[in-house]
Amino acid sequence: MSLSDLAALGSFISGIADDDRNSAIVAAVVMMATTLGLTAIAEGVETEAQALQARALGCDVSQGFFFTAPEPAELIAERLGGDELLNPVGAS
Repeated sequence: MSLSDLAALGSFISGIADDDRNSAIVAAVVMMATTLGLTAIAEGVETEAQALQARALGCDVSQGFFFTAPEPAELIAERLGGDELLNPVGAS
């Protein structure tokens, strides 16, 4: 198994716009991801302010309710073009 992503958890993202300590933790996660050649992900983004701050701190990707509510895997696979997304090659 290879590691490709490093995530800043929603508990840190939730206060990122108004708490310097949370911003510092997210910045450290981004620095670690960058040093290791990984994608820095901001998880649990719920507001525009959080999305903007995550981007300003260098997160490569953000995800959360601000962008869309969770949906069933089957619906996402259908939108993206097929059931093979639910059962990738090599998955058990």
